[in-house]
Amino acid sequence: MDSGEFYAAIAPAILAARRRAYLQVMTFELDRVGARLWQLLARSPAACKILCVDALPASSNPPCPTATPSRRPHAAALSP
Repeated sequence: MDSGEFYAAIAPAILAARRRAYLQVMTFELDRVGARLWQLLARSPAACKILCVDALPASSNPPCPTATPSRRPHAAALSP
């Protein structure tokens, strides 16, 4: 599945979520694809928005804002 197919498969559910939008991915970078997913979560009407990343690539510079060693990812980080 490429990024376009992935986005098309999850976008309707993320945008329809009311209580919680939880997206878990193996890796995440704020490139074109990552920024698109980030904005999708930010646009979700869900009260709780969580992006769980299993591994951040070493090339993330600056570090991905969804997680840092000092804090857990949380919904406030996804504010538009």
